[in-house]
Formats: sequence, structure tokens, C-alpha cells
Amino acid sequence: MDARPPSAAPRLLQQVRERVRYLHYSLRTEQAYVYWIRFFVRWHGLRHPRDMGAPEVEALLTMLATQRSVSSSTHNQALSALLQGSAGSGSALDGGPAAARLHQANSHCSHCRGGTGTSWRHGRTDRPGSEADVAPVLPDTF
Repeated sequence: MDARPPSAAPRLLQQVRERVRYLHYSLRTEQAYVYWIRFFVRWHGLRHPRDMGAPEVEALLTMLATQRSVSSSTHNQALSALLQGSAGSGSALDGGPAAARLHQANSHCSHCRGGTGTSWRHGRTDRPGSEADVAPVLPDTF
């Protein structure tokens, strides 16, 4: 049974947990997202994420890359957690253009940065065994 009064809104980390569970993410992903959001809030002096925006996220991601030398997958996980945590919170990152710019600026794949190359995760069809390799062999009877 929920001990919270009906008028009280759920706390930030509880909202994140509920949203991640709603999206059927794994328990380990939920734990990692909660960790990164707590880290973000504590690193910025216990300010609420709705009062922060892209500059604060960029500052954290820059610190992770320069001072902590985290891998690109850790960097992307932190960014995803912060974007997920801001969903529905009314912050500057809440699915708006700032979130898209932040993803493109901090992304490690050339497709998301606007480069010409694409990866197989973003719909590339010119890898071996793809339609681009098979199409010249197939007759035009389809």
C-alpha cells in the first residue's frame, strides 16, 4: 500500500523508476539511471533537475570525459539517464530541441553528429549481406 498522501506528487527518483519500469527496461538499467540522476543532482549542489538545463548536463558530461576519462558507452548511458529523468519534469531537457542538440553534440556516432557515415544501428544497409549487396544480383521481377 502506498504510504504517500493522495495530493503529494511522487518524488523525482520514484518517477524515474516508474517510467523506466513502464518502458520495460531491465532492473540493472533502472539502477544505473537512478545512479546517474543522483550523481547529477549531487554534483550540482542538490539542485532539482527541473531548474537545470543543457549547460549543466554538458558540464557534467565534459567532466566525465575529461576528469574521469569514462568510456563512450558510460558517457552515453549518463546522457540517456539524464534525458530519461527529465522526461515529464518540465525542465529545459524535456524532449525539446535542447535535448536533441545535446544528444547530437555528445554523441559518439557520426550519424547522430550529422556526419555522412551511418552505423548499422541507424539503418545502414551497405554492410555485407544487406539489401545493397543482394539487390544487384536479384532480377527485377519483384
